Amino acid sequence: MVHWTEKYIGRPWVDGIHDCVDLVLQVQRLEFGRALQEPPRARETLAESLAAVRSMTRPLVDAPPVDGDVVLMRAPKWHLGVWCAPGGRPSVLHCARVTGTVLTPMDGLATAGMRLEGIYRCA
Repeated sequence: MVHWTEKYIGRPWVDGIHDCVDLVLQVQRLEFGRALQEPPRARETLAESLAAVRSMTRPLVDAPPVDGDVVLMRAPKWHLGVWCAPGGRPSVLHCARVTGTVLTPMDGLATAGMRLEGIYRCA
């Protein structure tokens, strides 16, 4: 069985058209039926990034992540992705300028130059 993430992998980053925010919004709409508002894009500090993400989600506290949760990373600027577990392996689907849309295992974020800042559930 093909995981829903497969149809997104390989899509390129296109400035102003398809970046990490666009990917998250598209996945939320098409895969999970959620119409989220676009967070401001010119956010440089973690505090501003958290405020933007929290405006459309709530932080996970005691619940384990599930497919569709929003992942906030720092790479070194803020970066968004979607939590998923194809084949049972916790991963994040995200779109980066250099790689385009890729699937990175959660335990491989540091190797990819990213740091997990939080996982959020759509409200």
